[in-house]
Amino acid sequence: MYAAFRVRPIAFFLPLLAVSLLSGAARAQETGFYIEPITPPGSIFDAVDVEVAADGRIFVLMKGGWLRVVLPDGTLLDEPWLYFGGEVLNVAERGLLGFALHPDFPATPDIYFVYTVDDSPLPQTPSYSRAYGRVTRYSAAPADPNRADLASRHVVLGENFHDGIPSCYNHHSIGTIAFGHDGSLFVGSGDGSGAPVQPDIGGQYDECFSENPDEGVHPDEDIGLFRSQSLESLGGKILRIDPETGDGYPDNPFYTGDPADTASKVWALGFRNPFRFTVVPAEPGETGPGTLLIGDVGQANWEEINRSTGGENFGWPCYEGPEEYAVGQSVTGPLACSEPRAGVPTEPYAYFSHSYPERSSPAGVTAYSVTGGVVYTGTAYPEAYQGALFFADYANQWIRSARLGAEGMEGVAFIGEDVGHIVDLTPEPATGELIGADVIHNQIVRLRYAGSGGSPPVARLTASARTGAVGTRFDFDATASLDPDGGDLAYQWTFGDGATAEGPEVSHTYVAQGVFPATVVVTDSDGQESRASLSIRIGGALPVVTIESPTAYVIPANGRVRLQASATDPIDAAETFAFEWAVDLLHNDHIHRRFFYTEEAVGEFILDPHGGPGETTHYRATVTVTDGEGLVSSASRTLRTVVPAEIDVVPAALPMEIEDGVEVTFPRPFRVGRVGLPGLSEAPDGLAVEVRQDGAWAPVRFPSVLAEGDTLQVLFVEAEADGVRVVGADRLSVYGQVDPDAVLPGGGEGLDVGAPVATGRAGVGVQGALVVVGGGAVRDGAFHMVRQVVSGDGGVSARVAAVTGTTPTAGAGVAMRASTASDALGATLLAEPDGILALWNHGADGRSVRTEVGTWDGPTWLRLRRDEARLAAEASSDGEAWTRLDTRLLSLPTDLLAGPAVAAGDRDSLGLVAVGWFDDVAVTGAGQYPEVTPTGPFAIRGVYPNPSREAAVLVLDAGRSGTYAVDLVDVLGRVVWRGAPVSMTELRYLTLPLGVSGLGAGTYVARVRHVESGETVTEVLTVAR
Repeated sequence: MYAAFRVRPIAFFLPLLAVSLLSGAARAQETGFYIEPITPPGSIFDAVDVEVAADGRIFVLMKGGWLRVVLPDGTLLDEPWLYFGGEVLNVAERGLLGFALHPDFPATPDIYFVYTVDDSPLPQTPSYSRAYGRVTRYSAAPADPNRADLASRHVVLGENFHDGIPSCYNHHSIGTIAFGHDGSLFVGSGDGSGAPVQPDIGGQYDECFSENPDEGVHPDEDIGLFRSQSLESLGGKILRIDPETGDGYPDNPFYTGDPADTASKVWALGFRNPFRFTVVPAEPGETGPGTLLIGDVGQANWEEINRSTGGENFGWPCYEGPEEYAVGQSVTGPLACSEPRAGVPTEPYAYFSHSYPERSSPAGVTAYSVTGGVVYTGTAYPEAYQGALFFADYANQWIRSARLGAEGMEGVAFIGEDVGHIVDLTPEPATGELIGADVIHNQIVRLRYAGSGGSPPVARLTASARTGAVGTRFDFDATASLDPDGGDLAYQWTFGDGATAEGPEVSHTYVAQGVFPATVVVTDSDGQESRASLSIRIGGALPVVTIESPTAYVIPANGRVRLQASATDPIDAAETFAFEWAVDLLHNDHIHRRFFYTEEAVGEFILDPHGGPGETTHYRATVTVTDGEGLVSSASRTLRTVVPAEIDVVPAALPMEIEDGVEVTFPRPFRVGRVGLPGLSEAPDGLAVEVRQDGAWAPVRFPSVLAEGDTLQVLFVEAEADGVRVVGADRLSVYGQVDPDAVLPGGGEGLDVGAPVATGRAGVGVQGALVVVGGGAVRDGAFHMVRQVVSGDGGVSARVAAVTGTTPTAGAGVAMRASTASDALGATLLAEPDGILALWNHGADGRSVRTEVGTWDGPTWLRLRRDEARLAAEASSDGEAWTRLDTRLLSLPTDLLAGPAVAAGDRDSLGLVAVGWFDDVAVTGAGQYPEVTPTGPFAIRGVYPNPSREAAVLVLDAGRSGTYAVDLVDVLGRVVWRGAPVSMTELRYLTLPLGVSGLGAGTYVARVRHVESGETVTEVLTVAR
């Protein structure tokens, strides 16, 4: 039972770690280890696994479906050993992820592969396609050991969905495949679920499941994360199977008597994503399959390394690291963590905090995506490392080692930082060194030890670009080159066109077309040399890339994103262009490469709400275009999902300026995870965001800077704070969650009117103001309001402090209506984001008509008041002197709903919302308002001629002193012409010209407003053509 798990005590409160918005230099540590490239950067795309054969050949697995061969002399063969990408489902963390050479390879020339596949004839969805894991064996061709015999294909496990490893999400699919000492085959599998905002505990991905084994995973496995705890699922396990039949062994810990049963194949369970594991080398006289060290990539807080000898249950999703996992523990019923489970409850052999090194065991290390490595048995490294586990962190880009103790890992040693994004480590018998696969830099590297001196230098080279037009300046950088012995280096450059240069950083301009090798030779103090080269292609002109879609920066969670790009080139024809879209998912401080990929100009994927509550996630969609000359250009767009509970709780108008920045403090702690910096499109130098906790300021964690139009967004891991400040900006919006349980200012109850797509809500913001979040479009009778009841005459007033919205017709204001039905009688007066005051009249015919009745700039009081059948709309800049904007006659019932209101506008179909900030909210009865009384006659005597063609005039009975404003609106309430205001001190008839010459044929409304009283009169005008 889960109760048997022992939870280790840990410190509960620790201060936030400081994280800069700008990447810093690597920490300087003299360990003697360094990274040396075996293949150039970019030479092996998506390199995810590497193995070294006994004959010295290096086999490299590419996630999209390739197995490549590097000869012992370092030559990368052009032809792959195998390509079967048509069978591989390569999306996000799915793909061809692991392989294993037969223990007697190459004498027995068999190679085993584990990958995700989808054989379903049913339509795919771009993100949540039904899939499963498969294990397949190929043998080398008899006549060519560097090519597979395609006819040798043999499926070991996963003939269909019911026989395979479930994968109902783009993450946590499969990973490592490795042979035990006894010739049995170990296979690692994730829980087949994901890490969305709402973790999957079943019923979330219906399209993944079917009773038909050719169309989906069996419905009994629709239990989400808890597949890891079920012996009836291959998900979330380490499997031990026969490499010929795929059956389980009789000595497996959960063997049922039938080797084909799912439980019979299970070696250990309770894993989230055991992406990489290793089999510990056998001790003299040891029998059996061996001991495994398994890296299990964590969810919110912890990374684990687990030690398995068979039969263990490592606890996921009830436990993560040393703690209970809240989501799993909250589940009730048959899946509850308190129910008896299979296996021996087992603590992690080691665990590492994502943020707090003091809480890790062994202490002093943080990790974010642990790669279970390899136990070192070579002789190239110092004797102290013999028998130590070398392991890596893909996200943090480090390698460490640790001794293997009886109860856990001991003495973690730092090996190297900024070593690249290593996802696999393997020994190279010929050199006694370790080789790694760097999936981001797309290369294979060797971990070397400098020893006592005499080592040659290592040349490393980068360029500002690889292609360009004639006259393009290229910047070259070799500062990453190193002397393992710590000496100085000299740098000599050639550029392939006769030019030379010296120094670690140089620039060169090419003046002719062609392909040129740019080479740096680095020389140490002993005269030893090393060189690195890049090919630079110079053509006539670079293609110009335009991203046509997406145009938005914020996409609803699980919304479809259409990718579309075009390119132009003054030399090459459009049909010669090659397009490539790659979408990366950026989660906190690490990257999930190729969440989506296509080699077309147009594509589509689903924006997945990846990550746990309070974490930061966004996407970067990059299109790369190569023209007929091989010249390359690219463009990117950053996207993020809407977080439904997160709103603008501190609009940009409210924070105070400080030296070099702006800050806002809260009267009570508040959870914040994003700030907006209006007016900025890129991050200025020195930009920093800090939160105040218990009176002390600290940098935010894992900040990500996104440009969204004219506002820079900084996302970070949520913190409970009593203030936010930004250095390097002069305006600040803070985003977080309102308190839904607080008593609303002004009283009332928040509820939706009509049926908006996005559910609204109301709460108390960080400064005690009323915050109303509304979906819906008022023209459809849909919005959110905080209602009270007015019986008889009376009204509602509120100060609108700020409003944010996604469309011009979004708005915040006040409403009075007969009921919450979408077609109920009433009126809504809104302040819109672009400075317009709009009055919506909800008539007896069920239609809602919008009329522009004024403008606003800064906080504004709005009021609706009923006097018998008259409903008046009024505004004020100070809450005391009111201006009448408009009056409507409506036959309303005695009792009306009245209160602040917010609508999202015409983007409601996307589920978006607008946010309004209110204070000084009041709902009062008859006689509570001083009357705004017009004086003297005010009427339109006529419009002449009517119909009109080229010119028309309006004759007005102007019986009041003051200013008159005239405009024309169309049938949708849009202002199509506005005249200059006319001021009068004498009472007389007034003739006003109307601008009809530029209007199309149709019906319009001529409107005159007396500015001081707010009274408006109208007349219908027909324009004929």
